[in-house]
Amino acid sequence: MVERIAVAQYRLGRIARIEVGYFDLRLRYQSVPQQLNKDGRADPLAWAYHVDCCERSVLDRLSRYETRIQREYSRCLKDLQTLQAVRQKKKFSKRTQNPK
Repeated sequence: MVERIAVAQYRLGRIARIEVGYFDLRLRYQSVPQQLNKDGRADPLAWAYHVDCCERSVLDRLSRYETRIQREYSRCLKDLQTLQAVRQKKKFSKRTQNPK
């Protein structure tokens, strides 16, 4: 259970790095067009996001992947907490049945 939580946590961190890398790569190959950035105030990240939405939807797929991992993480954490509570309850009941 703990291992599954650790794997999910690692995968969530990896998604964040993928997103940063994707924006960086996107901006290297397709910067903001000059006609849209005459005043120099166009946000390159907003442009990269716009292009992604119009073409490939990489971020949409990445978001779905992240949601799936977050659900797995939450489910594992809940299961772990339930197991810990059961274990604690058993310890407490043994102490009350067999006082030293």
